[in-house]
Amino acid sequence: MPASGCPILAKLRPMLRFHLPFATIEETEFRVFAMYALAQFLRHKTGKQPDWELKSLVKLYDDIQKINTNVVSKIAKLEKQDASINSVVVLNNFANFVSMDLDDEDFSRLIELFGSWITD
Repeated sequence: MPASGCPILAKLRPMLRFHLPFATIEETEFRVFAMYALAQFLRHKTGKQPDWELKSLVKLYDDIQKINTNVVSKIAKLEKQDASINSVVVLNNFANFVSMDLDDEDFSRLIELFGSWITD
């Protein structure tokens, strides 16, 4: 979907190059945060204002959830089988999980993972 031409989903295009087809929610969350941090670093390096508070990431995932809901609705009208719908529902669940962590601002698992970077 990030390669579809949708300007919202295009923000996820950097993740296509290193796609993990059966990624866990934890792997997806790590990849999203890493991709976003690198994008903000590149914005900074090109003279644009970076978003270190992740506010644009929250908005992006709100928009992605709306897109996923609409895609499921369209597929349901076209197809009676559940496989296509279920695949988008799974993607939306991943988006919900990332959004919940952003809303809660609970980065404790990532802080623990990056402990050696933080304690020096």
